[in-house]
Amino acid sequence: MAPEKEEEEIMRVKITGKCRVKPNKKLGRRECQLVTFDLPYIAFQYNQKLMVYKGDEYDDRVGKLKDGLGVVLEDFYQLAGKLAKDEDWVFRVEYDDDMEGVEVLEAKAEWIGVEDLTVEEGTSTLKELIPSNGILNSEGHHRPLLSVQLTKLKDGLAMGLAFNHAIIDGTSTWHFMSSWAQICSGLPSISLLPFLDRTKVRNTKVKFQLSPPDQNGSSTDDAKPVYQPLRERVFKFSESGIDKIKSEINSNIPSGGSKPFSTFQSLAVHIWRHVTQARQLKPEDYTVFTFFADCRKRVDPPMPESYFGNLIQAIFTVTAAGLLSMNPPEFGASMIQKAIETHDAKAIEERNKQFESAPKVYQFKDAGVNCVAVGSSPRFPVYEVDFGWGKPETVRSGINNKFDGMVYLYPGKSGGRSIDVEISLEAGAMERLEKDKELACPNNVVSVVQEPIKTSLLLPEAVVWSGDLEAVKRLKTSSNFEKNIRKEVNLCSSNRLPLRKLFYEDRETFLCSSSEADDIDSLEPETYHVWTPKKEEGSPGSCKKSSSTGSNSKRRKFKDFIHRSNSDGKDTFVFLMPNNKKSGLHHQRLGTEKRKEVKGVGGGLFQFQEHYYIRSKQGDKRCSYLPCRSDLVGFLSNVNGVGRNLHPF
Repeated sequence: MAPEKEEEEIMRVKITGKCRVKPNKKLGRRECQLVTFDLPYIAFQYNQKLMVYKGDEYDDRVGKLKDGLGVVLEDFYQLAGKLAKDEDWVFRVEYDDDMEGVEVLEAKAEWIGVEDLTVEEGTSTLKELIPSNGILNSEGHHRPLLSVQLTKLKDGLAMGLAFNHAIIDGTSTWHFMSSWAQICSGLPSISLLPFLDRTKVRNTKVKFQLSPPDQNGSSTDDAKPVYQPLRERVFKFSESGIDKIKSEINSNIPSGGSKPFSTFQSLAVHIWRHVTQARQLKPEDYTVFTFFADCRKRVDPPMPESYFGNLIQAIFTVTAAGLLSMNPPEFGASMIQKAIETHDAKAIEERNKQFESAPKVYQFKDAGVNCVAVGSSPRFPVYEVDFGWGKPETVRSGINNKFDGMVYLYPGKSGGRSIDVEISLEAGAMERLEKDKELACPNNVVSVVQEPIKTSLLLPEAVVWSGDLEAVKRLKTSSNFEKNIRKEVNLCSSNRLPLRKLFYEDRETFLCSSSEADDIDSLEPETYHVWTPKKEEGSPGSCKKSSSTGSNSKRRKFKDFIHRSNSDGKDTFVFLMPNNKKSGLHHQRLGTEKRKEVKGVGGGLFQFQEHYYIRSKQGDKRCSYLPCRSDLVGFLSNVNGVGRNLHPF
């Protein structure tokens, strides 16, 4: 008990009161068996949410919230109960009128303002505003299944909530919150009653023996795993930004019967690719994308939206980092789309039977290697939870169930199709992600031109995969999958030109120093993108400068390769694009060339041995053909060796 007292002394948020709230009327004893959909989350931590409201009158609001909670628990009484199990380790949730009910904490932190909690960067203050930090769902047999902390702020109220995730999923969480708000707003009853009979979707009794935490290991610090420090940040995607990401990915839908990509699929692959890039993974490293599919309409027979409990399943899809990054975005989007479409009633049934035959304890960190795991949904009505004093100013997740690569999606407060993306990453990767200007503000479309390669190409299903977690783990020991990954990545590298050949066609090595040549040739092929501008025979708008003056440098060769500038050496800035659209010098749009397709996940997929070019949506205007990495562009501005008429800036 001494360590708990010491922890309370160092906390800045002061707990001023505790109480329990039960349903207002007697309900008697109620029991409901936990089903296969619930059990995988037993060893997860409590699901935490924080909602921040503006305004004074703290005491009145607390009283109204407690009164409304007593009313709404008459229908959602399971949240006022406890976890229990029989002698065969079959778990259930039970309620009795003698139980204590929901825990409500009152607290003060009047030096914290609402604006302090709406920042995009995660803060340690959030931890102090939400109860049940680090508490496992399995502890629900002696802890409340729902804890609420109401903290008085300088100019508002912070509502911290901790739900036992073995009892309900996100859909049920926000159903309860919306119903609670309806009662507090003056409605005599809730608009949608919860569907409480879990056995209607699954009635198999699963013997799920769960070892208490820390029983089979030492409690010393040496025995505890060491985790890299994480940073959290909210990236806000405006409605126009979301529309742009979706439209760009859907502008290159693979043929072969592929459907248009949804908003979730488009944003998901966008985040997956950029996080993978920020992690600086090797091309052959695995990367896993995990998301939780709502199965209410997928099971047979379908369940109502008001089904109260967990009716979700985690879906995993994995590929190599090189394949994900070097393919166009629609490659990864097709993988996600295929995983969603194939997770039908049959797949759900097979997953349930597999778990029931050999139940396994999963932790929240078991999402896969180098994973991006998406929880929550922008469809949840989080900003519609109005208890009678306005909508929340912000909604955030707590520290529970956070690991490197965890992502929560929320609707943006501005409404419409805006989405807030809350990401937790290792500190170094987060720093690189924050510098990625293309993450939240994509300015260009990265399209692909297929260059025919005469070789025995692998089918995509040999190097991409979708399924459950156990199969993902088996991939780590699958030599065949590993071999296919390496073959495909090596094939990509072997068909890419060395960097020096990209900038001049005639390798006149005597024109540059050996150290300079070594610096260029030492660059890995995976660190740059290849572009293949169409060679022009000539045009009336410009002429190719002769090398008779003796200045036959790499700079001159590179400029000739792109196109001659019309600046005549008099301008401060050197433009590599012609200023006359009618001159015929603009690059031919290659996006309409026939792409080579192969059968695989999501239908026709592009292979990643393709040359990239950047296209702007503004008419026929073309962006300059520069490398995709800024540090590879620097030597183009090297003052040494640049003529007086070619200014580096």
